[in-house]
Amino acid sequence: MTLISAINVSEGRDEPWLADYDDFALVVDRHTDPEHHRSVITIGGEFDEIIDTAIAVAARAIDHINLQDHHGLHPRLGAVDVVPFVALGSASTNDCVEARQRFAERLAQEFDVPSFFYGPLSDGSIRALPELRRDAFGAIEPDVGPKTAHPTAGACAVGVRGPLVAWNLLVSGIDLATGKAIAKAVRSTQLRAIALPLEQGVQISCNLIDPVVVTPADAFDAITAQFDWRAHIVKAELVGTIPQASLDRIDPERWESLDLAQNKTLESRFLARGITIG
Repeated sequence: MTLISAINVSEGRDEPWLADYDDFALVVDRHTDPEHHRSVITIGGEFDEIIDTAIAVAARAIDHINLQDHHGLHPRLGAVDVVPFVALGSASTNDCVEARQRFAERLAQEFDVPSFFYGPLSDGSIRALPELRRDAFGAIEPDVGPKTAHPTAGACAVGVRGPLVAWNLLVSGIDLATGKAIAKAVRSTQLRAIALPLEQGVQISCNLIDPVVVTPADAFDAITAQFDWRAHIVKAELVGTIPQASLDRIDPERWESLDLAQNKTLESRFLARGITIG
């Protein structure tokens, strides 16, 4: 069975340090953003090796990053901020739940870093990542590990979810308040959106929860429908990879303007690394 994890680490500016991740055997993609001060390292492989690699990615980040000195645009709980487990091939949600538990236990035992769970919980409820960010160390206590944050590494959000696409649209000619209003207008159960101020304009940062139902093209159309004459698109940005099934739903003539391509699919990256989806 095959799992993937798009590990979010709170480092986006030390390129030589980040480049060492590219040599990890299971890394299929790395996306780095200096303004967010964040990188997404996508790994894929069999159950045991995916947990071992996720811990290896985390270990480097915990050793390197001090949240007390960290300044970046993206919200963050920890040096290793988000670690989702996603099932592919014959893997199931239960496999991801077990992987989440084992990863969190090792993170606590080996590094004294607490973990908060999102996705399906043991009581049958489902916790969303935005809810976790809002209430961590308040209404929500850590699910595994210490009850307080690690002094330099903070805490980790460890999740179980389906394939998700992170995709951004940078817009000029609007202020942050307008960007927030646009993000609120397009937000839905399938499209999470926040507005962030960048040097070149306002970024509408999107998570497409089911990217086959709501594709980057759909997000683009929803966002631009909110524009007035002052708004201009600077660029679109795919963060990480996109499932082939999502790309197949988009007119190829739109791919370039949406920052999409065949070689950016999850499946093509697995093929390039010689990783089998089973």
